[in-house]
Amino acid sequence: MSHPALAQFALRRLSVSQLRQFRQGVTLAFAPGLNVVVGPNEAGKSSLARAIRAAFFERHRSTQVEDLRPWQDGSAAPTVRMEFEWGDDAGVLEKSFLARKRCALSLGPRQWEGVEAEDQLATLFGFSYAAKGASRPEHTGIPGLLWMEQGQGHLLDVAPAREHLHDALAGDAGTAWSALAASGGDDLLGRVQALRAELLTGTGKARGALAEALSQVQEAEVKLADTDAQLARYAQAVDQWTRERDLLWQEQAERPWEALRAQLAQAQAEQAALAAHEQRCAEDQARLDVLAQTRRLLRDQLQAADSQAQDAEWRQATLQQAASALQEAELRLRDAQAPVLASKRAAVAAREALQAARRQAQRQQSRLRHEQAAARCQASEQALGQARKAQAELAVRQAEAAALRLSESDLEALRQKESACLALEAQGRAVATRIEWHSSQTTAVAITRVDGSTAGLLASGEPQWLDAEATLLWPDGSRLHITPGGADLAQWAAHQAQALAAFRADLERLQVADVAEAHRLVQQARQARSELALAQQALKLLAPRGMEALQAEHQAALDELLAAQAALEALGPLEAVEGSREPLGDAAELDTLEQAVAQAQSAEAEALSQQAMAQQAQVRAHSQYQQAQQEAQLAQAALAAPERAEALSQARSKLLEVTQHHEALAARLAQAQAQHRAARPDIVAQDVRRLSQSIAQWVSQHQQRREAVAAQHATLVASSALGLQEQRDALASQWAQADRRASELQRRAQALDLLSQRLAQKRQASLSALQAPLQRKLQRYLELLFPLAEISLDEHLMPRQLHRPSRAAGLHEELPALSFGAREQMFLITRLAYADLLKEAGRPTLLILDDALVHTDAERLPAMKRVLFDAAQRHQVLLFSCHPEMWRDLGVPLQQLPTSA
Repeated sequence: MSHPALAQFALRRLSVSQLRQFRQGVTLAFAPGLNVVVGPNEAGKSSLARAIRAAFFERHRSTQVEDLRPWQDGSAAPTVRMEFEWGDDAGVLEKSFLARKRCALSLGPRQWEGVEAEDQLATLFGFSYAAKGASRPEHTGIPGLLWMEQGQGHLLDVAPAREHLHDALAGDAGTAWSALAASGGDDLLGRVQALRAELLTGTGKARGALAEALSQVQEAEVKLADTDAQLARYAQAVDQWTRERDLLWQEQAERPWEALRAQLAQAQAEQAALAAHEQRCAEDQARLDVLAQTRRLLRDQLQAADSQAQDAEWRQATLQQAASALQEAELRLRDAQAPVLASKRAAVAAREALQAARRQAQRQQSRLRHEQAAARCQASEQALGQARKAQAELAVRQAEAAALRLSESDLEALRQKESACLALEAQGRAVATRIEWHSSQTTAVAITRVDGSTAGLLASGEPQWLDAEATLLWPDGSRLHITPGGADLAQWAAHQAQALAAFRADLERLQVADVAEAHRLVQQARQARSELALAQQALKLLAPRGMEALQAEHQAALDELLAAQAALEALGPLEAVEGSREPLGDAAELDTLEQAVAQAQSAEAEALSQQAMAQQAQVRAHSQYQQAQQEAQLAQAALAAPERAEALSQARSKLLEVTQHHEALAARLAQAQAQHRAARPDIVAQDVRRLSQSIAQWVSQHQQRREAVAAQHATLVASSALGLQEQRDALASQWAQADRRASELQRRAQALDLLSQRLAQKRQASLSALQAPLQRKLQRYLELLFPLAEISLDEHLMPRQLHRPSRAAGLHEELPALSFGAREQMFLITRLAYADLLKEAGRPTLLILDDALVHTDAERLPAMKRVLFDAAQRHQVLLFSCHPEMWRDLGVPLQQLPTSA
């Protein structure tokens, strides 16, 4: 399908439903130019970008779109609807997947359905579909070039859209330049490069016939050198055989291993004598250990007997104390019974007097209750009005406090985990081993790990800390192996990693950068809670038990007022009641009588309490007396046992005997051990091992030399009949012939290589002229970011090098060597230049940037905003971001992703 000249494309509305988190659907409206859609992480920005890509690149019958399905919704039909404008025509694309597979496209009066609609869409927007399976990057065409996925801004692949870019450049640069750069030049250069490729690789290395000829030369040289080496080795072998034969005859005459065998026999006899002496010392040590154990047991037995006598005395004293306590408790119990009877009689008299006074005061209280009820009714009505005002103020403060999420416990937990990280770091430094070397020499000592890798250098006067096994290597070959002590370093490292991960997880969960920010948020929350507490306190003062209770109190006051009035009316006037008696019941008299009743009841309760306490004390004292009596009897019985004295006497005699035997054996053993150490059994064992190894070495060496001399003699006899000199002459002739052939092919390869370079230079000049329009558009954006900078394109229309005069004397920087953020900036302005070129060719240029420029620093971000704003004057740009604070100065409203999504 042909494209309208300079067609203007603009996406007006995007609607999705049953797609990932958008189960109920969401609709966004877009304006021409720049559109910024913001929302927090996982709000659905990337899901919307994925929905647009699926609407274009995925077939509606595809089974490779399971990622669009909402979680655990097997019946969902993810649907995407896009309303757009193309020139003067309005268009609609609606596509459904999975449960309800459908695709419909309309543009003005024209309509398409199913696969036909998808093919028409691909023709309009300049992309293609995979013949089978899911969409792949090589099919994405113009949209894939202009749409930046989340986290992929540092990558750019022109290959899927190179044909479209080439068509746009060819129309702008002219037919002659296009033909020279793309067809005629390519054919000629291709033929020359093909001939060159028969002899040379792309890096200039030999291949094909040239490689084979050079290989033949090299093979002939190797064979010739090998023959020369064989001749030299034959002469050397003759000399070596002569020397070895003379040494063999000398060893057979001297027989040095016989003298070593005599020394070995003497050393083995000495070692056997020392082993027998050591066995006797071990037996004496075992007997000494038995005597020491017996002595300890006898001493423990005598100490136990002394403790038993002391325990009997203590228990007798305890029995006397318990008897005195029991007698005292019985006296207190008798004294506490008399006050109980007196207090009961006084309490009965006080209660009777109080009842009489209350009957006289009832009439006076009814009138007073009526007056008080009226006053309470009025007061409760006023308090209810004030409490309603305080309740409204409390609701405002509660809303403000709820907006602050951080609590004191969160801050304290965060501080504790930060302190734990710092403590583990200090602990790791503390358990490491500190080494320091002082020397007048300037040479440093190398430090190597157990696996052989280098851990650093130890210079004189500069301390080092080791947290793992290491070896110090001095220049003279000396070694010092160090194993750090202290805590388990591997376990400490694991604990440190766990503590650091927990601390970072809390920072991420609380959405704060550090503890200082958390402290600031807690201060704000504390202030809000303080204001909320004041509002709560004000409401509590007015309505201590709540609004409902206050309203109930007001109603109760009304009811009480009516009841008091009815009761007062029922009693009649005061003069009509018992006029012959002066009424009692004033407040002072009632208080006096009530105090008298309370005092009488308190005295009665106190007397009963004292009686109960005395009874409990008497029971406890009696129980303690019985227990002490039983324990004292048992202790006296144990002391009076007839066999106890005899056992103690035997133990004392046995202890004296064992002590004398132990001291004598210990002295004899110490003398024997000293003699054994003086004989140095370790040195004797080393002598046995040294002499045995020496004998074995001499015998083995003599046998090996005999066998080697015989083998060398047989080899020399065989080599003398090979005719090595004749073989060398034949190989020299073969090498000369191969060398002439290789020289001819090298001259041909050099000529083709030079011709290929010259043709490539001419073709590059043609490409530069063809790429000039794109270079100008790219330079327009680059100057907004880096004034005076230049960027070069390769033959595939990819940016290749960045030249900034302000850096390192105008160094040309390869784009792959730039930082992540710088590459993202370069590839974004390159996409904008492609869009300018394609728009002039009448192709759609919708730009979608998902979380772009998040790695751009604060210094370059304003320049990139100028670039985006300038590009939005010619193209529609959809920018999705989770950082709304970055884009508030772009001159367009930020469209918040609906929270209902």
